[in-house]
Amino acid sequence: MTRRGLLLFAAMCLIWGIPYLFIRIAVGELTPATLVFLRTGVAALILLPIALRRGDLRPVLARWRPLLAFAAVEIGIPWLALSSAEQKISSSLAGLLLSAVPLVGVLVAPLFGNREGIRPGNLAGLLLGLVGVAAIVGFDLRAAGWLALAEMAVVAVCYAVGPAILSRYLSGLPSVSVIAGSLAVCALAYAPVAAIQWPRAIPSAGVLASVAVLALLCTAIAFLLFFALIAEIGPVRATVITYINPAVAAVAGVIVLHEVFTAGMGVGFVLVLIGSTLATHRATRATPRGGSPATVRDGRAADIAAVAALRVKSWDDTYRPLIGGDVVDRLLDVGEHRREIERLLNQKDPLLLVAEDGDSALAGFALSHIGSDGEPFLESLHVNPGLRSHGIGALLFRETAARWAARGHGTLSLHVVASNLRARRFYDHLGGREVGTLVGDWRGARVPSTIYRWTDLTRLQQS
Repeated sequence: MTRRGLLLFAAMCLIWGIPYLFIRIAVGELTPATLVFLRTGVAALILLPIALRRGDLRPVLARWRPLLAFAAVEIGIPWLALSSAEQKISSSLAGLLLSAVPLVGVLVAPLFGNREGIRPGNLAGLLLGLVGVAAIVGFDLRAAGWLALAEMAVVAVCYAVGPAILSRYLSGLPSVSVIAGSLAVCALAYAPVAAIQWPRAIPSAGVLASVAVLALLCTAIAFLLFFALIAEIGPVRATVITYINPAVAAVAGVIVLHEVFTAGMGVGFVLVLIGSTLATHRATRATPRGGSPATVRDGRAADIAAVAALRVKSWDDTYRPLIGGDVVDRLLDVGEHRREIERLLNQKDPLLLVAEDGDSALAGFALSHIGSDGEPFLESLHVNPGLRSHGIGALLFRETAARWAARGHGTLSLHVVASNLRARRFYDHLGGREVGTLVGDWRGARVPSTIYRWTDLTRLQQS
């Protein structure tokens, strides 16, 4: 991680760990709806001009339905529920309870196309996390009530579903514009309620300062810094802050508000972190079926039919839950894929590598060629859906990089569908850097993609 990335990471760990403290202070004199209105309204006034100056609002508004859903689920509902809950429970407890969001994310993932299922290890993590949540709450019964806990459960579910909506329906859109539009929508929605519940007297200086910190630092500036962090270290590494924010919230509550931090809360937090790690872990095996490691060889003309069939199978499995079956159904003609592969093999310096499992069956392939910029471009990398998480994709990618490095090339680039988070995690892990975005036309459907680039293939071989 670069020094800039480290500074951004540390800043986000702090900035998104302290909102619970300031919410607790603010709801002492403001109603939850009024606080949400002030926080979203002020932040929107800051971010909307930025989005307008960039000219990025139009494509966001074109997807107004998912934007409204995202605004409600990620901001409108959870911020109200959180503010209401913190009228009854400590900020430390609120922050620690939200450490369970990754656990909820595992449960809601199948609703948004995740086909991996819950393995025994994932289930053990969920149960351990549940014990952790019980420990956090059970040792602080005087502070917790059923209504507050129900509100915190709503917050956790919303925070797990919100990113899924963003990934599935709003991926590839300018992030600042999505957030600015969402904040503006929520501010407009809460304005009538805030007008009715507006405080009769000017709130204390502490409350006013808390609102300012929440709106300016914890919302407007925080989102700008978070997007910079994603650009610097990638989306997967950036999410690690969610494991640190609750600890910051607990420490802030104890130091500033002198809240009680019990042994149960500490033990429960550790259990939730361990449970989250187990619940979100993807099982990996060293070898595919047949018991022997996969082997990679150069592709031949005789492989093209099998490669085309595998590409269709992989597309159907991968893209159907991401961009919709009606779009994907138009893209699954094996003959068209075969002709496309033959066309790519006629490009300048094509490279087709195939991976075979222990039974000499096609397990995956990687197809690359020299792009228009004169550097290698990885056109396709697909693994049989039944053989994923066996290291075959990484094997194909590294061998592709090694072949191009041996030919004297130092860089490699590729495009990945922006909502394909599994592929993005894969390329993040391999050291890829996101350098841009583009929108492709998939038979009339506009599909955003993220551009990845590697600038030192020799270093990749050594990693």
